Amino acid sequence: MPGIGTLANCVTIIIGASLGVFCKRGLPEKWQATMMNSIALCIFIIGVQMALKTQNIIIVIFSLVLGAIVGEILDIEAAMGRLGQHLGNKLGNGDSTASAAIAAGFVNASILFCSGAMAILGSIQDGLAADHTTLFAKATLDGLISLILSANLGIGVALSALSVGIYQGSITLLAGVVGPLVTDAMLKEISASGGIMIMAIGCNMLKLTAGFESVGNDAIDNTATLTYLSAGLMLGNTTSSMGLGQIGNSSLRWETTNRFNVGIEGNFLNNRLNVRANYFNSKTSNLIALGTLAYVAGLTDYYTNDGELENQGFDAAFTAKLINEKNFKFELGASVGHYKNKLTKLPQGKQSFETEMFGGTILTEVGRPVGVFYGYKT
Repeated sequence: MPGIGTLANCVTIIIGASLGVFCKRGLPEKWQATMMNSIALCIFIIGVQMALKTQNIIIVIFSLVLGAIVGEILDIEAAMGRLGQHLGNKLGNGDSTASAAIAAGFVNASILFCSGAMAILGSIQDGLAADHTTLFAKATLDGLISLILSANLGIGVALSALSVGIYQGSITLLAGVVGPLVTDAMLKEISASGGIMIMAIGCNMLKLTAGFESVGNDAIDNTATLTYLSAGLMLGNTTSSMGLGQIGNSSLRWETTNRFNVGIEGNFLNNRLNVRANYFNSKTSNLIALGTLAYVAGLTDYYTNDGELENQGFDAAFTAKLINEKNFKFELGASVGHYKNKLTKLPQGKQSFETEMFGGTILTEVGRPVGVFYGYKT
């Protein structure tokens, strides 16, 4: 009978999650934290294995981008979040922390159990030939994973059976239409795309973040590329004159900054203490700076892209819930950060140059921060 495989899958998730919640009560808190990190690492590895099945990474990238666009248009993430929050409020008994945990368990487990080729292929087999083999195997795996997952994320994992039932049940019902269109190559790319999303779940559970971005700065003076004349006075300010005001550089382009950042976050003492830290490093190339002109040019300098700049820094913070009663809460937090930048290159091998601004002298020197005011030592 079609649908038995999906039904079995939902039942094993509910049973596994219920056992996990029951077993959690007898586990010390430090064991729970260790188990949580171990589960997160395993989930991340599962995602990596699935992602490596791709035969064409361009298809995976296109699928994720297109899926993200469609998801934003339909607001799927917010809808799942609202559903998870609604279920959390119903089962959390007014406890905001418990409600948030239930919602997180529901969303993360739903993505984990609905991603991958087994969910699609098994549902198609179930609908076309009443072959439950693949879904029975998936049900066994999901049951074990839900047992371990719910010991740390709570009863919200069991609620993901609702998502699995709707997702796989819909595919089973549409198997006659979907089945002939799905090829082995498509299944591999679907599995790879799901694997990347599962990797993201693992990183999220580990509270590990990382990113890389490359941005351009187009804040260039509108006249920087132009050569023009400037009006002035000569002969004791009695005669008007025109002189060379700037020699333009038509090759000027955007400054480019490549930035890498990594962060980690952890909760301790039954979530009463939150600790987080972040580090970033960025390098700017094509930095707009002043290059030196030959004496015969009539001016001393011009704008060019031959500079380089490096920025790095870190910040760390903690938040402690000192009092966490139902009618009164008191939190204490603190943060510390350090940021520095330095020039690593100037045009034409120069080590420094000076400019005037607001009546002061600005020193631009390799190895020093940008924009240093300096003068006589007193």
